[in-house]
Amino acid sequence: MYALNLQNDQRYLDLRIALPGHIHADTKFLKFLIDQGFLVESEKGQLIIYFEGDVIKHIGKLSSHNRVVSKWGIGLLYDHELFDIPVDYGCSIKRFSVKGSPDIFVEFKNYVDLLLD
Repeated sequence: MYALNLQNDQRYLDLRIALPGHIHADTKFLKFLIDQGFLVESEKGQLIIYFEGDVIKHIGKLSSHNRVVSKWGIGLLYDHELFDIPVDYGCSIKRFSVKGSPDIFVEFKNYVDLLLD
């Protein structure tokens, strides 16, 4: 997941090969991070999470005042305006920060362990 810098984490890439295809760092993992308190809503947060109602639809990183860099599916990275996104990515945003200095890969591994128990 680009916004959480997992795309270059070799531990994540190696683990993904061993996992069933449906388990990856997705919006369910984001919800896990929020529920566990690793991502916290913050006015100065650099992570922009898009919602449809209470459902997380997408995430990107704030690149400037009103611009976000995000990866759309398995495609390319896009530098776009806050709401210059596909309609199915949601219609509201919240800003989040990573609390403390958690190792996001370790949290992903914990998430996977819960799914596979």
